Amino acid sequence: MEIKKIVGGKMYNTQTAKELGYYWNAKSLDDYDYFYQGLYRKKNGELFLLTQTWNEVKVDPNLTEDQAKNWAEKNLDTKTYVNIFGNPEE
Repeated sequence: MEIKKIVGGKMYNTQTAKELGYYWNAKSLDDYDYFYQGLYRKKNGELFLLTQTWNEVKVDPNLTEDQAKNWAEKNLDTKTYVNIFGNPEE
């Protein structure tokens, strides 16, 4: 599904950005409890978080690498985290 949002004069488009990982609560979009968050990287390297609920779409632009890692630690499995950011220190 393509989602486009303009925030701060910049376009955030899920079709042109790469989805790095996501959390979804397995509810359908018409369910009041529907929740999806996706971590994306634009072609210019900018990271953003897209949050979608049954009635709202929100983009959190300009995530820092540390903010993205923090979100990924909480929401992604280890393999996906390592694929995105590499192995963390032991």
